[in-house]
Amino acid sequence: MSATGLSQLPPAVLEEGQRRYTAVRERIAAAAIRAQRDPDDIILVGVAKKQPVERTLAAIGAGLRVLGQSYIQEARTIRPEIEAALAADSATADLRLEWRMVGRLQRNKAALAARLFDAIESVDRLELVETLERRAKTEGRVLEVMVQVSLC
Repeated sequence: MSATGLSQLPPAVLEEGQRRYTAVRERIAAAAIRAQRDPDDIILVGVAKKQPVERTLAAIGAGLRVLGQSYIQEARTIRPEIEAALAADSATADLRLEWRMVGRLQRNKAALAARLFDAIESVDRLELVETLERRAKTEGRVLEVMVQVSLC
């Protein structure tokens, strides 16, 4: 996709994105109320793996602000495309998204992950945490890292 703005997406794509986003938010709100939680305290992470850029942009247009990716190479391609499309539209030029790595991360891809993501979920090895910390420092960044702990 070229760097056309969000407002240039076909109306049917935008409407479908809004419909899907609204349906998920409604399910989240209902579950939150059952659990006696504030629905606004729940972060919706839209996992965009293997989705067309247009579909991801439609979800962003509907209100999605946290994007998850489980493939480094895909994130490396899709993030610049999405950011260029948002920057091309004055209504979304200043929009800030949060990018999360939601799949298993290999240590040899830690440098790229530290550049591409704001948060890394499900880190299961101390050596990977240490590698991510070093790589993030090199990039001048601080990463949010969620550690997976086996209780058995």
